[in-house]
Amino acid sequence: MIKAVIFDMDGVIIDSEIEYIKNVRTLLHGHGVDVPLEELYYIGGGSGKFYHENIAKYLQVSVATAEAYYKQFNIDFPTDFKKLLRPEAVQLIRELKADGFKLGLASSGTLERIKTKFDQCQLHDCFDTVVSGTQFKQTKPHPEIFLYTAQQLMVAPNECLVIEDSEMGINGGANAGMFVVALADPRFKFNTKRASKVVRNLREVSALIKELNQAA
Repeated sequence: MIKAVIFDMDGVIIDSEIEYIKNVRTLLHGHGVDVPLEELYYIGGGSGKFYHENIAKYLQVSVATAEAYYKQFNIDFPTDFKKLLRPEAVQLIRELKADGFKLGLASSGTLERIKTKFDQCQLHDCFDTVVSGTQFKQTKPHPEIFLYTAQQLMVAPNECLVIEDSEMGINGGANAGMFVVALADPRFKFNTKRASKVVRNLREVSALIKELNQAA
């Protein structure tokens, strides 16, 4: 029986993954390194640390320097998250709340970045708990963030449905023993083999949960 739904933020609620990847490509270009956009798709869904490490690799600088470059880039070129908000995500959240499901957010982003997105997209009243990957030593695909979120929601892992868009997130939810819905994106072609179900649109999720609970 599904009692709680755990959302990822980037790539699920906000269509931001491609913007982040484009930003990395622009940053690298600004430092004299040209990389095809498709070559950078693998960083999608990664934590901030993962981004910094890969920027450092391409620029052959320290991770601390890469982090400073990336932070400054985001200050100079802030993202308009409201334009990237998926209306179907907001509709799904409303439907699930109305039906009495507990809702959690488990994002690899910092709490500061999550707050910025919540402020711009007016999402503050949507979730029962909000968890950042920076609170843990291990990041996705380690299951720690998902297990902690379930604990905060006071449900068992097998009572949770996770919605993820990246291979790291999908594997993290699967490692936590949760039902994982992969939101497929043809731009990235992430490996979804460990997902319990693959959907093309978030509008499919409500019916899926009803089907799962009727069969339970």
